[in-house]
Amino acid sequence: MSDIPSVSVNETESSTTVDKNDNSTQQKTGFSWMAFFFGGYYYAGYGNLKKAMIFIAISILIPMSGLIVNIYAGFKARQDLPIGQQEFNWKQSLGLLAISIVISSLYMSMLTATTLPSCESTEAEETIAEIVKENWNLELVAIDSIEELGFNEKREIRACSGTLVSTSESYDFKYSIKWQNNKKEIYFVEVQMQ
Repeated sequence: MSDIPSVSVNETESSTTVDKNDNSTQQKTGFSWMAFFFGGYYYAGYGNLKKAMIFIAISILIPMSGLIVNIYAGFKARQDLPIGQQEFNWKQSLGLLAISIVISSLYMSMLTATTLPSCESTEAEETIAEIVKENWNLELVAIDSIEELGFNEKREIRACSGTLVSTSESYDFKYSIKWQNNKKEIYFVEVQMQ
């Protein structure tokens, strides 16, 4: 006799049958052109608000990413959404569209908002150099001891002081910066020598 233990294994066969008429067991595949063109709004119409808001937020915050998001939505929509099983909810989709238009408008206005140049800005210094050259025939070397004396946010006027260093001598002076045309980003600088 041998000292090798014997092991018996009972193998049973298992089989799975799939009813081809049952939509719940079929794998949905393919590209959804509607999801590609409408992205998050298409997802919202089928009730998947979480993904819809994520897709829309990414598209708003990173504008060029919208194409990538919509390509992804096109490939995943048939798997993620109950297309053909549930009616499309236009109110939800259009409501989310209206909200995203408002949010993206606010976001874009924040990105493009112009601010009045500061007292130490290059723009202010270059403008002062031109004014000093034209009015007093002085060659500006530098502006030292720049200090903001005040800023009126409502009227958008900034009052500043500093020491103008020219090729011949130094002068204490005050200057103000204000908008001439905010939309065209044209500002006005007024210089007063002391």
